[in-house]
Amino acid sequence: MRRELGALRQAIEADPRIGPFANSDWIAHYICERCFPTIRYVHDGAHVFVDGEPISDRNGAALNGVDPSSFRQLGDRWFRDDSRVYGQGETSTKRFWFVARGADPDSFLVLNERYGADKAAGYYITNLRLPTEEPGTFGIVSYYYGRGQKPGIHVWESHYAKDSRKVYAYGVAIEGADAPSFHSIGDEGQYFADKKQHLLGE
Repeated sequence: MRRELGALRQAIEADPRIGPFANSDWIAHYICERCFPTIRYVHDGAHVFVDGEPISDRNGAALNGVDPSSFRQLGDRWFRDDSRVYGQGETSTKRFWFVARGADPDSFLVLNERYGADKAAGYYITNLRLPTEEPGTFGIVSYYYGRGQKPGIHVWESHYAKDSRKVYAYGVAIEGADAPSFHSIGDEGQYFADKKQHLLGE
């Protein structure tokens, strides 16, 4: 039933002029949503809105230059319009949005909710740009999680990424880590190691 209600809600948001609202002057156009926590995006032709307010930067100012007609979700907390890539950051008290510095929207790929990459660099959700000397090698360090309803290889919640030369934790390079051999150990994504026996724990 939840799936059917979700589909019905999205259909109505896409074309709300039905029933008693057939002749209403509807200006909020549904764009997309983040599933958990639920954050729904709409636009009025001039701005992109969340909770009735234009998306804003860390200081609370409306984010300038967003093209609402081409704004769309790439995955979870990553978005794009025709010219830029955007991320949705958050603190314990507020949500905010930023323009991913130097990101190429046409080659940008979402790796998980925290990391993305384009043809030249990796990106972390706190608006860190992580240049790589070998394009195409930036990726998530996955881990095996053997408990709960979905055991298997996990990448979506990993805080670790690497390219051919560097390893990153929470978007920050780990000094001295050997990228080719860096991997998870155990089955909960809490411990990692490389061939030098560097051990890291969450």
